[in-house]
Amino acid sequence: MKNIPVLYCKLKKYERTSKAKSEDGSKKITRRYMIPVKKEQIEGTNFENIEDIVILSKADFGQEFKGSQDLTSSINKLKQSLNEKDQEILSLKELLTCKDQELMEQDQKIKNINDLHEVQIEELQLDIKKINDGYQAEIEMLNRDIEELNAIYNQYNKLKTVNKELEREVKRLTDLRTLEKESLRLKINEVELTKDEYDKLKKSHELLWGVVQEKDNIIKELEKGSIMGNIFKKIRKKDGT
Repeated sequence: MKNIPVLYCKLKKYERTSKAKSEDGSKKITRRYMIPVKKEQIEGTNFENIEDIVILSKADFGQEFKGSQDLTSSINKLKQSLNEKDQEILSLKELLTCKDQELMEQDQKIKNINDLHEVQIEELQLDIKKINDGYQAEIEMLNRDIEELNAIYNQYNKLKTVNKELEREVKRLTDLRTLEKESLRLKINEVELTKDEYDKLKKSHELLWGVVQEKDNIIKELEKGSIMGNIFKKIRKKDGT
């Protein structure tokens, strides 16, 4: 009986009627065969109004054993689901690392463009200064320089437009990263909740397994005694077990 799994069930009081009759001969004597269990041995379970653990018949035990198998199957499914969630979290972490790397590269590109932009602005300022210095002496040259300056300003405006587009892209990527982080946080919370439920089931399983083992030990001790051994043999013979 060492391999008997924990039986998740509400314990009942099984009554057996003997063939002997009462003193007036009109009523049969009803007896109950139960094994006492200490209250602390079942603490933390979902049982209600527990007073005794009953010796089940073979048919009742088979029914409870099937229920235990179904629970074991559910626990195995939960373990498999937890492993899948762990793998999913690992994949999401790898994806987040890749996204962070992409964002770093984008930030570097933006920095390079900004540096280039500043250099070009400085060059424009130098050109304007040269034009102002030579304005009085070279009118014709100034006109040509003005045309050149207009072309440069056009280029400058184009660069400003490109810079605004890049700023919008940076904002979009930043918002996307925020959404991805929030999604990851929610999925991690789901996995942690699933793990908490699994830990509770595991704790209940261990407690109930200890109750079943204690019951088996008590039955074996009782069977060793000659009087109780005969009683149990009669009970089993009557039940056909």
